[in-house]
Amino acid sequence: QGDPSVAILAQVIWVSPSRANESLTPCREMRLEGRETSSRIGRSYDAVPTQDELEEGSHRPADPQISNRFHRLRCCSLVVSFPLLLYILIFLIWQPKLNRFRGTDGFRVFSSFFGVEDLTHKPSDEDASRIGLVSERGICEAPVRLGALERGKADGGWNLCALSTMQKQHRGATWPPPGCVVYSFGSCWDFTFDIAAAKLGCEVHTFDPTMPGFRGSERELQLKRDFNITFHDLGLGTEADGSACKGLLPSTICEPLPSIIQRLGHTSIEVVKIDIEGAEWGPLGEETTLQILKSHVRQLLVEYHLPWGVDEARGTAILGRLSEMFALWNWDVNFNKAWVKWAGLHMPPFLEVSYVSRV
Repeated sequence: QGDPSVAILAQVIWVSPSRANESLTPCREMRLEGRETSSRIGRSYDAVPTQDELEEGSHRPADPQISNRFHRLRCCSLVVSFPLLLYILIFLIWQPKLNRFRGTDGFRVFSSFFGVEDLTHKPSDEDASRIGLVSERGICEAPVRLGALERGKADGGWNLCALSTMQKQHRGATWPPPGCVVYSFGSCWDFTFDIAAAKLGCEVHTFDPTMPGFRGSERELQLKRDFNITFHDLGLGTEADGSACKGLLPSTICEPLPSIIQRLGHTSIEVVKIDIEGAEWGPLGEETTLQILKSHVRQLLVEYHLPWGVDEARGTAILGRLSEMFALWNWDVNFNKAWVKWAGLHMPPFLEVSYVSRV
């Protein structure tokens, strides 16, 4: 009693029962909550672990949600890693065999699926002539490229002929002629070719029914104001289908080429460019369209899509008919990594062809 340190120590270690209960209440609640949680998963945290459980470290039960997440993560990892391992197996272990396989027809089909090499390879003129693409090399003395400049790797560029042997014979060497008119069917928001033609002083008309919201937009007004490009919310159609656009939404409107030329009042058109994603076979298969092309158009640019919308026999016949009216002086493969079987040949599906009129 006389020692003051003993009194201070007694005050520190003595706690009233009521204060002790208050301080332990949160701990009791946490422990009870833990018991309820553990009871839901089938085991109490208060259970005494056995020696085997202590050695295995399995006394505390696992959360089933965490286990399910880990299982899903492991499955996703296997799904992602399997193609990678397959790729390594094929292109590293079997590389010598693939090198011997290159150059065969089987490799062309194989590489079109696995992307082994860039398949912008251009077939020979002899093979192309079997499907109606008869090239007449040397007929163009001054080729010009409008739009995207890099061939085979950028869409939107086209090869035109500023001076051909037939142009020199019939109307001199001036190109483009004064008052030239250009029809561009299919732009898909890419106006590089249209702007390049307009900068040469040509009157450019762009046709595309698949650009919702463009008509009346600031971009359309800018093209008209800066480059005198007239946009038509209209597609190239056939007389058989009337105003309907085959393969497009019912709200889109198409019109045959003879009707368009008559309505716009043009008697001579320097260039007609057609890139309408497989719908070119319908208009080019009609004799009325072919005749208006022959009488009104100087240069024709077409991207053919094989075999979209046409069978081999009809497609070859259309190409042959066009070769009678126009001289094919250049054709290129649009950038792609696929092959299609066409008339017994492995052909790239997208061909950009440049014609000049024979008249």
